[in-house]
Amino acid sequence: MPGLVLLLVLLGYAVAQHRSAGKPGAARASVETHKGEAVHHEGDGGHTGSHEGHRHEEGEEAHGEGGHEEGTITLPPESLKLGCIKTATVRYGAAGPALQANGEVVPDTDRVVKVGPFVSGRITRLSAHVGDTVRPGQVLAVVDSMEAAQARAAYQEAQAELSNAERQLATTRTLARSGVFTQKSVDEICEKRDEIASELAARRVEHETELRDAEAAVRTAQAMLDRAESARRLAEQELSRRKALVAAGAVQYRPLEEARREMAEAERDCQQAETALRLADANLARAKKLFDTGVRSRRELEEAQAARDAADAELKRAQEQLRIAKQVLARERELLDSGVYASREIQQAENELLQAEKARAEAEAALHQAKQRLSIATSPEKKRVLVELENRLAALDSLLRRETSVARQDLYARRETQAAEAAVAQARARLLAARNTLKVLRAPVDGEGASVPITAPIGGRILERAANRGQVVTPQDVLFTILDLSTVWVEARVYAKDVHQVRVGQPVTIVANAFPEGEFTGKVSYVGDVVDEKTRTLVVRCEIANPRRKLKPGVFAKVSIGVAQGQGGLTVPASAVQREGERTVAFVALGQTEFQEREVRLGAESGGYYEVLDGLKLGEAVVTEGAFLVKSHGKKEELGHAGHAH
Repeated sequence: MPGLVLLLVLLGYAVAQHRSAGKPGAARASVETHKGEAVHHEGDGGHTGSHEGHRHEEGEEAHGEGGHEEGTITLPPESLKLGCIKTATVRYGAAGPALQANGEVVPDTDRVVKVGPFVSGRITRLSAHVGDTVRPGQVLAVVDSMEAAQARAAYQEAQAELSNAERQLATTRTLARSGVFTQKSVDEICEKRDEIASELAARRVEHETELRDAEAAVRTAQAMLDRAESARRLAEQELSRRKALVAAGAVQYRPLEEARREMAEAERDCQQAETALRLADANLARAKKLFDTGVRSRRELEEAQAARDAADAELKRAQEQLRIAKQVLARERELLDSGVYASREIQQAENELLQAEKARAEAEAALHQAKQRLSIATSPEKKRVLVELENRLAALDSLLRRETSVARQDLYARRETQAAEAAVAQARARLLAARNTLKVLRAPVDGEGASVPITAPIGGRILERAANRGQVVTPQDVLFTILDLSTVWVEARVYAKDVHQVRVGQPVTIVANAFPEGEFTGKVSYVGDVVDEKTRTLVVRCEIANPRRKLKPGVFAKVSIGVAQGQGGLTVPASAVQREGERTVAFVALGQTEFQEREVRLGAESGGYYEVLDGLKLGEAVVTEGAFLVKSHGKKEELGHAGHAH
């Protein structure tokens, strides 16, 4: 019984297809043909029909909590294999011709980002590789940076300073409320204390800077000394190696090798010339005998004589070359035996060793000087100046507290409170400055140590990576290139005579050569101003949504730009419209095997397209062929549900 029902469905589908073949404008409908499946979209993501991406933006309205919206029709696989379902995309446009052009997919330049570090340092961790898909804010790598460590230390100091200032403010307010500051304060003591405090702060900064610079100089000088010592050891080893080669007689003297090779070649040429001469003599003797007997002519005898003379000349030339080669070989042997070449090799190695020792001595002197600077920076004299200022400041604080204890006016209490509040404000300002420094360095405030993450500013795919673990980087380095293909550009070449019809914002439809079965929609975002002298065309840039990243840069495409007069609305091919009594419906493809019957309200019809006033959304895919098969399965499901209900 199920087989009979399926046969009747297929017969009805064939009749419907035969009738729909005569509809006007059916050949002009841009459709997607899928044999063996309803609407198939590859996993790498594209914009075929673009209805899935649109439904995603609308919050997945087509699916409810149960996985299917009410009214969803699901086709079984065997029906998909037997049927042929084609879909077209709901798009903007008016019933009229479209401007056709060829184009090429290029990246959206706003979606190509080169990522680098904001600080200098060393890469300690890599979390992204070429081809990885990343999201905005995802950590790509981690850099250990001295700048970040210093900035975090400054931030922690500012936090501690603010905490101390707030505690001091709370104490000052408590004392003010208790009447401690009702007595007169001594302004001179306050001014003197501020001077000492400023001087102490300046001396501390100066001492810390001097100490930090001296320590850095010592580290740098030590590194230079290590490199110089390594170079000296290598030069010493090279000298020993060359001396050993000379002592063993294993020095390779290239001129001698060349002379030996030329000697061997000259001997070989001489032997060949002697053989050729003997052969020519034999040929000449035979030619004379044959001439005497009258068998050969005089011309043949003369040719034999000429060949013999040529062979004799070649032998003499080869013998002369052999003599010269022997002389050259003897001269080169004398030079090698005299030790001139070996002495030059040893002398060169000795000079390199002297240079390395000189560099090491200079590095030792630089290290000694840097250690002297560090010794001066850490000397007791430097610390004694700070201790004296701290003692003077403590004494003034004690004196100030004693004098303020006898103050008798509320003005002084307010002054003390304002001073404490100013200290809090300054501490907050320093904390904000330290936080802003960390923000500029892209170092998290709650991070630890010297680690600074490098994060992706946009979502996309890693196109290039020029980073390796342990690599030293600077803010000028580009470590990652991220390409976001969710939106791409298609640059079409439009003839100058047609460009007056193109406006920014006009809808476009493209068919990529790599995906001829699908359409992608978008709009014109830029119209060029310069005409190409050779092709007489201008660049028209189209912005195309590409949520599944099917469109790749470099892919060629056919571009249709809607240039019809008047305001265009949503349109569908006439073959997508079905009549059910007084109802006008269309079947919307929800997925690979799921469809939904949607009642629509239509406007004017022209050129094989209907204007859609209500019921469909931009980017949805509607069935243009095979609607009878979908409708039949829908009726079958309704009957099945009705039977289950009884």
